[in-house]
Amino acid sequence: MRKALKNTPPSIRIHCIDADVPWIVLGTAELEMEQKPNALTLNQVITSAIQNGIQVIDTASNYYEGQAELVIGKTLADLAKSLHTDNIYVFTKVGQLTNKEMNDNAACGRGIQGEHWCFDADYVEMSIKRSISRLRVSQLDGVYLHNPEDSANSESSMAIIKRLAPLFESLYVKGLIKYWGVASWSGFYRYADDPGSIQLAEIDRFLSSNYKSHHFKLIQSPMGLWNLDTFLTKFQITFDKEITSMTLLESVNTLGMDLFLSSPYYGGHYLAPTKVDSILSPAQNNLLETRSSAPQALRVVGMRSNKSLTEASALFKAQYAK
Repeated sequence: MRKALKNTPPSIRIHCIDADVPWIVLGTAELEMEQKPNALTLNQVITSAIQNGIQVIDTASNYYEGQAELVIGKTLADLAKSLHTDNIYVFTKVGQLTNKEMNDNAACGRGIQGEHWCFDADYVEMSIKRSISRLRVSQLDGVYLHNPEDSANSESSMAIIKRLAPLFESLYVKGLIKYWGVASWSGFYRYADDPGSIQLAEIDRFLSSNYKSHHFKLIQSPMGLWNLDTFLTKFQITFDKEITSMTLLESVNTLGMDLFLSSPYYGGHYLAPTKVDSILSPAQNNLLETRSSAPQALRVVGMRSNKSLTEASALFKAQYAK
């Protein structure tokens, strides 16, 4: 008989999938930076995360040379034998290549040796279907176009998104994805005249004029104390005559999208100093301080050990207890 997962506090609503989840998301990119990562380590981290009440996992097709998706799929399948895992959600990304793909001239359907991205429609579709297979699901909860600004020298971010929109919408119609969006390191923090800029209001207007309803709802961007001023800068345009620009958070809220904020510690290079008499760790203090600037956003935290998992999950459990 399968057991139910722990009764965890529903702190944030992911509107696109109509689910309430704790505000901390398990990020799997951090493990890629380990000197000798392995499948067992990732399996242990995922299992521990779920046992600690975390319900959302963030990954990408290129993380850990593609192994991250495979291990996530196997781990969730194994856990499903003893636990109800229907309320575990996985979001992945497409467009960045593994090291092996970078050296394969045929990987992207053209000569791409040395480039680490591919936004050709055929490759994107293949990669999404491959992610479905790796994750052992019939439909992705959500998929992001991954750092389209990387190709800004040859094609603007907005041109890439508009070109691929029909593909993503067709994959929704086919039942392969629930929602899609963009995960970008810097695109949301560039002014509109920059080729790498990603403007949400423009994307929404384009999709609304071409589709009765569209499914572009997911936004992921880095945010921590290290780039807080940038996060609060008004880079996003609007079509409101009275308001000329917005912050990323304001734009997301106005358009009814879901915001996932990643890299709170800038890969571990930036942690707020421990406060005097604080019972919290520097990492916990950092998360709480930045959360106050975007309380309705989910925070993607890369977790390498049970200690960091325990610290992160302790935050939302403690807040719930209050």
